[in-house]
Amino acid sequence: MSLATLAVTALIAWLAALAQPSWAPYPVALLLYSLAWLRLHQQHRDSRVLLAVILPFVITALPAPPRLSDDYHRYLWEGHVQNHGYSPFAHPPDTLFDQLHHPAEPAINHAHLPAIYPPLSQLAFRAADALGHHVFPWKCLLLLAILSCRAFLSTRQTLLLLGNPLLLVEGLWNAHLDALGIPALYAMLVFMQRGRLWRGAAAGIALFGIKLVPVVLTLFPWRDWPRRRQLQFAVLGVAGSLLLYLPFAEDGAALLRSPGAFSLHWYFNNPLFTALYPALPASWVRALLTGIMLLTWLWLWLRPWRVRDRACWAWIALLCLSPTVYPWYLLWLLPLTRSKAHPWLLAAYVFSCLSYRVLPNWHLAGVWHLPTLWLIVEWVGLLFCFIQLRPRR
Repeated sequence: MSLATLAVTALIAWLAALAQPSWAPYPVALLLYSLAWLRLHQQHRDSRVLLAVILPFVITALPAPPRLSDDYHRYLWEGHVQNHGYSPFAHPPDTLFDQLHHPAEPAINHAHLPAIYPPLSQLAFRAADALGHHVFPWKCLLLLAILSCRAFLSTRQTLLLLGNPLLLVEGLWNAHLDALGIPALYAMLVFMQRGRLWRGAAAGIALFGIKLVPVVLTLFPWRDWPRRRQLQFAVLGVAGSLLLYLPFAEDGAALLRSPGAFSLHWYFNNPLFTALYPALPASWVRALLTGIMLLTWLWLWLRPWRVRDRACWAWIALLCLSPTVYPWYLLWLLPLTRSKAHPWLLAAYVFSCLSYRVLPNWHLAGVWHLPTLWLIVEWVGLLFCFIQLRPRR
């Protein structure tokens, strides 16, 4: 099949997936588009060809309502709340429903909990809400963030990143915040490996300000710096992070309420947690997996690998040991893997999408359950793909 035929077929399936409220058309669209993207990745170096194939998918993803996640409703609500003078950390959504009204209100998940996303994310939510009470402005901000990666990548690499099915589906279609952190992670890696203290610290602070957990990735390039610069970076990072939270300082303990609830009570799509939880209390399982993760990070810290390889495997360890794993968590691996390894990352994403099997029953009956067989097949595939990302001599 020629590339043109494959691309047109994939686009038809993609448009059907965007238009249908059901989950059913999505797997076919993902597989067809993934094949087209792989053909581009392996055979075509002409940026005009890449743009011709990728652009229709990007343009159609932006105005389409997300189907695989409802997280964006909270993004829109928290921006709306701030623009009306309230702190999203101090006021859970259900405490403001009587005072404020927004189209996202009926669909906000966990409306009893305040904001979990850090201050720079809140600033982005606020900017998107100022542009309109719809997901489209938010997606445009994500698109601009992705295009800004051109500062660190070639034109071809930027187009392949923009069209990567993982980023297209989870970022531009389903509007996940994680896509906003990709340029910050690229910047942090580039500046810190070049020994740029202030720029590296600024990128690390931005990373922390967008989403909390990925800040651990700053430790791996930081390890290779002289002791004095390590101390300077640590001071700058801590000071900058505290300044981010300064506008919300009066919210006090409310800043920790949602991160605490997530870390203590959420679990989904991790086979180790699923296997151990019936035999041990959930708190014990979480402590055990956290301990293994920390030991793994220490081992990686000591390995004589390249910075990106150590950081990549630190994130893979987190994925394997976190009680909660969603497909969009793989977005953070895009800056951590070499471009030629992105086909294996795409394969990992395809396997991770088996976890979306929970959606039909959730929408029909309100039951959130992933069948064990699907979980096993998903993680066998994921582990096989992760192994292919191991450092090469």
